[in-house]
Amino acid sequence: MERTRDEILASLPRRLIEMPRRWAAATPDAPAVRFGDRLWTHGALLAGIEAARDRLQAAGVRPGDRVTLAIENGVAGLCFFHAVCALDAWAVLANARLTARELGVIAADSGARLSIFATGDSQAAAAHADAAGALRHEDALYGEVAIGPADPAAEPEPVFEAPERQIAAMIFTSGSTGRPKGAMLSHRAMLYQSAIVSERRGFAPGDCPYVVAPMVHVLGLAGMVLPALHVGAAIRLAARLDVAAVAAALEAGDLTHLYGAPPLFTALIAHAAKHSGGRIRAPRLKEILAGGAPVDEALRAAAAETFGMKLGAGYASTEFTPISASIPARPANPGAAGHPWHGMELKLVDAAGAEAKPGEVGEVWCRGPNAMSGYYRAPEASAEAMKPGGWIAIGDLARLDADGQIHLVGRLKDIILRSGFTVYPAEVEGVLNAHPRVAQAAVVGRKVDGNEEVVAFVQPAPAEAAPDLDELAAYAAERLVAYKRPGRIILLDALPVGPTGKLDKAGLRDAAARLPADSAAIAAKA
Repeated sequence: MERTRDEILASLPRRLIEMPRRWAAATPDAPAVRFGDRLWTHGALLAGIEAARDRLQAAGVRPGDRVTLAIENGVAGLCFFHAVCALDAWAVLANARLTARELGVIAADSGARLSIFATGDSQAAAAHADAAGALRHEDALYGEVAIGPADPAAEPEPVFEAPERQIAAMIFTSGSTGRPKGAMLSHRAMLYQSAIVSERRGFAPGDCPYVVAPMVHVLGLAGMVLPALHVGAAIRLAARLDVAAVAAALEAGDLTHLYGAPPLFTALIAHAAKHSGGRIRAPRLKEILAGGAPVDEALRAAAAETFGMKLGAGYASTEFTPISASIPARPANPGAAGHPWHGMELKLVDAAGAEAKPGEVGEVWCRGPNAMSGYYRAPEASAEAMKPGGWIAIGDLARLDADGQIHLVGRLKDIILRSGFTVYPAEVEGVLNAHPRVAQAAVVGRKVDGNEEVVAFVQPAPAEAAPDLDELAAYAAERLVAYKRPGRIILLDALPVGPTGKLDKAGLRDAAARLPADSAAIAAKA
């Protein structure tokens, strides 16, 4: 039975570090993290965190300082994240695969005291460390990292005893503007997230979810890593997807939960079709769930055939995590992302500011202890998102079905007006993402002579031949009414991402606007 908000809050410690300490004391020899060929127990993980804490203190990190972590998934990043939080400093999470300019924006906007580069786990982090003149250190407990020089001008923020006021992490989100904003997440918010996610997911000691979703974003960190460790379970970390290795781990019974973006499941389904008769037999697998992008019903059907269980769906945002999800006992309805999470509130607000009626589309507003504390040094953006009464305006458009499940229809700022009709990019992306030769699609609008054209940018699936444009256009035409069909489909080796790791929709809109009128890209016309 799911607990109430007050019951959950009463069970939480004051700081994130208390959970690793709890499990290191209770089950020191139990598995905590598998990364590469090595296993860290809960005792060894805490030892790594404490060694990282000592290294930070020696580098001059003070309570209230912001510390940029340029990392990919790995034990070093996990140890230094907890170590920063243990010092009452703020962990500023940044994907090491970003460019030097993008990392510089994050470090400057956060007023970081210094930067940590997970050089042993990431070639990209190693390149950034060398360019920054960071000094490398190696410790058997967490591996190699590099520490950049401390900024003497960086001033610490105030430190608060109350967990709802003390910031633990800053995660940058670009939304639709393209300019990163640092969402501040308190210790209480992240602990509450961990508690309700682990409760609904049913995590327990002995479980081991697979985590390839980046820890620098909410899907990886708040959706898997922290909730599993919160209850003494283990995690298997991977910086990059190795489809054959994941399939082998599933069939060996090493993994119990498989969560990720739709391309993870598309790749595994294709692998199974080639190598194991279309099936992956995973004796300990309890749940599969896709999030971070629209999930088409064709993908859900293919996943059910491959894994022998239904593909769940979830929904979250950096500003408020989690928002909704299905569970095996309450599967997602077609096109839905499950029920809103327990212990929080959700409503949909129409353009007039009134609560939308059942079945109507409105902006998602959420309220609960898992909300962000605002955007760092961005009062106007904070005021726009944080509404009276403690509500957070997410910026996504959705509707609720008769069962109370949420159906996402797009971003408020991404709506396309085509021939007098409203087109929600998420719906078109969901259709294209289900094609076996598509890894990911991004749909934007392009102004044309008093109208708006639907333009789709498509990244081919790995190890697959690029999809034929005519075939892809026909595929979309079978599944979408005429006005929703892409007027142009553009193939890209990789879809661009911004400084936060999200798709750079602003950049794609600019690219679409520059397309020549006689572009050879093909799709059906509305």
